[in-house]
Amino acid sequence: MTRKLRLLVADDDPEARRYLEELLREAGQDEVECVDSADAALERLRQGPVDALFLDIRMPGLSGLDLLRSLSALPRKPRVVLVSGFEDHALEAFEAAAFDYLLKPVDRARLRKTLERLLQEDPPAASRVAVPTGDHAVLLDPSDILYVQAQGDTCRVVTRTGTVEASCNVGQLQRRLPPGQFVRVHRSYVVNLDCVREVHPYFSGTLLLKLDDDQGTEIPVSRSAARTLRLLLHL
Repeated sequence: MTRKLRLLVADDDPEARRYLEELLREAGQDEVECVDSADAALERLRQGPVDALFLDIRMPGLSGLDLLRSLSALPRKPRVVLVSGFEDHALEAFEAAAFDYLLKPVDRARLRKTLERLLQEDPPAASRVAVPTGDHAVLLDPSDILYVQAQGDTCRVVTRTGTVEASCNVGQLQRRLPPGQFVRVHRSYVVNLDCVREVHPYFSGTLLLKLDDDQGTEIPVSRSAARTLRLLLHL
């Protein structure tokens, strides 16, 4: 393997951390950081992206599965390889969109296959997104998009310079946008988290987001989405 991945290992067991780090370096991956909890991993991910997170499941505080379910609100979500001494979490892990599931003690050959898949499935992100508008498509830079608002079977894409009426629904458009940067905060709204300036508590456990546009646009956050944002933002 010639290309290097930025890797993060999170495990509360010092021996397990050291062993996995040694295997990764042995496989030619020397950009490895290690932390001792899921909470520490989340803090590290806020500081900048990594390509993959090797994450233990059973840890004090935030569990590995809790962290995995909360990563969608990050600007760039890493691929997560769950590492566990127990088989009983495998189904739950893949339902939560884990990239892979490794059993302890980690086998060298099995780990190399995981790294090969990580390298193969790391294409560059598209610089622009095509928004269908009926008989043609408008190409937008994702960084210019403030939010997307559902309008039945269609949606409107609000950018810093105007609005595009898309001919697809909000869920279909969200799948074209960079994951993690664009988050479904309400059944009617997908928001570019890079454009959020303020987060305010609202009624009944919900939140209100204020964007950094000239109008100070306010976007509601549903109660279920608010729980994830509170966890990620330490609110």
